[in-house]
Amino acid sequence: MGDLRCILPFETVTFAFKWHYDLGLEYNREGVFDPTTFFIGYFFPRISTYSDTDAGLLAGWDLEEYTYRSGREGNNDFADFNYSVTVPKNFLVWATGELQNPDEVLQPDAAQRLLESRTSDEIVTIASPDDLKQGLITAQTDTVTWRWKAENISDVALGVSDHYVWDAGSVVADPANERRVSVHAAYAEEFAGFEQMAQDIKDIVTFASSEWPGVPWPYSHANVFVGGGDEEFPMMANDGSDAGEGRSVRFIAAHELLHSYFPFYMGIDERRYPFMDEGWTTAFEYLFNLEDIGQEAADALFIDMRSSHLAKSFPGEEIPIITPADATRGIVTGVDGYEKAALAFLALKEYMGDDAFKVSLHAFIDRWHGKRPLPWDMFNTFSDTSDLELNWFFQNWFFESNYLNIALGDVQAADDGYAIEVKNAGGAAVPFDVKVVYADDSEESFRQGPGVWQDSPEEVTVTITTDQELKSVTLDGGIFVDGNLADNTWLSEASDTETSTAQPPIKRDMRVSRTQTGMKRQGENYP
Repeated sequence: MGDLRCILPFETVTFAFKWHYDLGLEYNREGVFDPTTFFIGYFFPRISTYSDTDAGLLAGWDLEEYTYRSGREGNNDFADFNYSVTVPKNFLVWATGELQNPDEVLQPDAAQRLLESRTSDEIVTIASPDDLKQGLITAQTDTVTWRWKAENISDVALGVSDHYVWDAGSVVADPANERRVSVHAAYAEEFAGFEQMAQDIKDIVTFASSEWPGVPWPYSHANVFVGGGDEEFPMMANDGSDAGEGRSVRFIAAHELLHSYFPFYMGIDERRYPFMDEGWTTAFEYLFNLEDIGQEAADALFIDMRSSHLAKSFPGEEIPIITPADATRGIVTGVDGYEKAALAFLALKEYMGDDAFKVSLHAFIDRWHGKRPLPWDMFNTFSDTSDLELNWFFQNWFFESNYLNIALGDVQAADDGYAIEVKNAGGAAVPFDVKVVYADDSEESFRQGPGVWQDSPEEVTVTITTDQELKSVTLDGGIFVDGNLADNTWLSEASDTETSTAQPPIKRDMRVSRTQTGMKRQGENYP
């Protein structure tokens, strides 16, 4: 193999490759979407990442082979990319990075529209299918070479089509320096909902920059290309043409684009710790929907698509989130990466309060972006920047074999009211509402945050002050779905007599199909 030796600090080595890459004919996260539309990702050789603490099961080089159809994703180092894409005339290219030669690849009018879009608050149509058919957009040489550059980024991807609409615009992501982000939407005219996609991207960038995570968009571009994969790449989202029943293409775009922070800006090892990638992004997705469609609809969508998977027990449900995903297979890989992790972060947000939570989140992003942080870096940063004791929370949600299942115990009259016992059968420190109905049919709800379980993890007593007689008590976890609703309701004896024909609550099975979820799931296509 020749003379091999270690690369010492500050030394460099140059590698040269020639390789051939075949596009997948059945598109998934890349491949042939239609006869003249292609999305290209995972297409070039790369150097394995090196870690002195956590590269694979042993410290050193991460040698696990990547196969995108396995459901395992990336663990890439940061790099600068200069690359060229040569296509026939009248084909457009959308890609990660900055287009270096717009005046060479586009005719003057199209190049001017692209230039104007970079500072425009309005959406500009750079190209339409008719324009492309008439040869009015690209240079009219037999082939056209598009040159791209991207710096300090973990990956690149690109989409190509000769019949897609190209809409573009821009939005201020950082008011402090008036930095704008260019947004681009590429789609076929017949795809419903995408005519508004460029504006949707602007809204998503604004939300992410100012609300959650509340850090100015880390890149110069945000692109959505319809290539059928529902997959994220730096500066690129490869979205499906149909979001699926009950979901919108705007919602899917929000999820994929919000991945710009986790994993890409941070440098998360998605194969080992998807809860730091999909978990954070799924939490941000829910917070986006709260603002976008309101709590009732956001909760319903989250339960239907996400946490309903936890409403019925399954083998491995209790496996801790911290378990490396490259050591698991099947449903537990997806649930730990998405649902349980997102709920853990949302519970942490409620426990800490929005302001303190955001301070710690921003500190984690600021300290660790681009440094490929491990879970312990995240836990330690939150603990270091918070006045709260968080070790118990991280232990409960991430390291213990807990799941979601609380139950009502005794309901007893007490001084000035009632004492309501709540048991934590599943062990997870979930927030919940105690909803009571009084004898006169008036109702009241008492919110219990995750902190109620800190000192009493197995059961707590909720005391309510009232001079009214209780008719019923119900525990409601909201998006923190319960594994057994049959033990979440208490009825007074008088109420029981009055409603003798009533049936007890039945255990829910809210599980939805995993084959049409509108986006890919970690571990979905596990080997």
